[in-house]
Amino acid sequence: MKKYISKKSEDYSLLDNNTGEILEFYQTKKVSIDEFIMVFFSNYPQLMKLKGVYLKVLMCCWKYSTYNAECEEEGNLVYNNACFKEYCRQDGLEAPDASIDNAISYLAKEGLLIKKCRGTYLLDPRYFFKGKLSKRSRIMYNIVVEPEEKR
Repeated sequence: MKKYISKKSEDYSLLDNNTGEILEFYQTKKVSIDEFIMVFFSNYPQLMKLKGVYLKVLMCCWKYSTYNAECEEEGNLVYNNACFKEYCRQDGLEAPDASIDNAISYLAKEGLLIKKCRGTYLLDPRYFFKGKLSKRSRIMYNIVVEPEEKR
């Protein structure tokens, strides 16, 4: 019995032409840039230590960080304000404002977020990034981060 690929594109399936049975099916899902974030596993051990609300708040930071295709300085920002906290709750995080604030503060102390000013944090581009890799390297070059041994 021979197998033929009758259609191959972004979405394609492998059919048995004798029986019409679908043997394999591949489908590509396209996502918008707002739904996509790169995670670099250089901090994998640090992420594995995060528990409960800290990990959930970090995932919300990933989801709700800004993306600006035009200006790399304004991307990857997280604003710890009432709107952010409401978005977290809509996603299923059941935590009071103070717990979210404490989690953001902890993530900044651990170096996963970089504090820009009061209530504004930047995803550390060494670990997480929304956007093109070329812009990531420019942002990393422009950011002054504390040396590892001081954290």
